[in-house]
Amino acid sequence: MRVAIPGQVQWDDARTDFANGNYGGALLHTGLMVGEQVMTAITFGIGQGGRAVTQTALSAKEAGALSEGLQANLLPKVKEVERFGPYHRLGDSPSEIKAIQESGELIGNPARNYMPSPWAKVKAYDGPLPQGRQGFEFYTNVKPDVGHVPGQPVWMAPRPGVVERNGQAVISCSIVRIGC
Repeated sequence: MRVAIPGQVQWDDARTDFANGNYGGALLHTGLMVGEQVMTAITFGIGQGGRAVTQTALSAKEAGALSEGLQANLLPKVKEVERFGPYHRLGDSPSEIKAIQESGELIGNPARNYMPSPWAKVKAYDGPLPQGRQGFEFYTNVKPDVGHVPGQPVWMAPRPGVVERNGQAVISCSIVRIGC
């Protein structure tokens, strides 16, 4: 019965150590008892799966699969994030690049050049930053729009990963290299 009660064996050992004058051992076993009780409380529902394994006649393979399933439920589900790039931008000032680096966001406005547009877009160039050019190289977790000018990816809002804020398109980015 001692084994079925979480922390009972550790508590008995702590009391024995204390009675024998081994105060360090008593303290250690008391800490282990508390830890065992806390872990039991935290994992109570999940721990019942292990009890089921011991009370039923499962093969070693089935017991291993059940154990792996229980462990997988304890671990957080991590979604792998796609990473797109490298891309680069030219002409941004050092203060603009620092602001982008600190915020982790790249902002784009509507095009005003020879191909004006009323829609805000983040604009860049494909590939790494050329040597000797002022600008920065970056990666993002957002895939560029389909159908952009070859070599000049754009991200237009609104769509997943691209938000519109104050009339500007915004994507997350990670700067990996800065050129002066």
